[in-house]
Amino acid sequence: MSTAEPVGRRAEREREILDAAAKLFRAQGYASTTIRDIGAEAQLNHASSHYYFGSKAAILFAIYSDALDGFLDRFESIPDGDPETMLTEIIRASVLESARRPDHTAVFFQERLLLEIHLTSQQAAGVRDRQRRFRSRTAGIVERGIAEGVFTAVDPGLAVELIVGAATWAYQRSEAADAEAADRCAQLIVRGLLSERREP
Repeated sequence: MSTAEPVGRRAEREREILDAAAKLFRAQGYASTTIRDIGAEAQLNHASSHYYFGSKAAILFAIYSDALDGFLDRFESIPDGDPETMLTEIIRASVLESARRPDHTAVFFQERLLLEIHLTSQQAAGVRDRQRRFRSRTAGIVERGIAEGVFTAVDPGLAVELIVGAATWAYQRSEAADAEAADRCAQLIVRGLLSERREP
């Protein structure tokens, strides 16, 4: 009679598979990676990958969910405050979270334009919704800063893309993207947005 796998062991196995898949997706692309490749990288047979996730697309979706939920958990823990402080904390969080699991973040950026091809419509919609939550909150903070005279009048979308650029740098240079580097990224972006009368 078979017994259920302990919850902790299952979570450990799933993490091993996701980490192996993220490493391979980053190195050779999602389309060029097979379930067998993932099993070999995780030192499991390919049937185990199917057992835990059901398909390669489900693994990709889990990597996306993992990466985005990590970002959103950090963002949503930032308390309301003045726009300069809030934007600084969002930039710091973006850099540090991006560098925490660089392979997962790399897959997010590499495959994001092909989501509707790789994933089901429901899965892709879930990912896009998470992306919108980040962009909407960040743009809203910039808009409030402009209205209050804290930031110079710029397209809020530009500020969002600057933060995305900092996160891109962080996963590419994860060994250098520590707390000090996150502070420097925040200073560079926020100081560039400050209105003339608020610049130090």
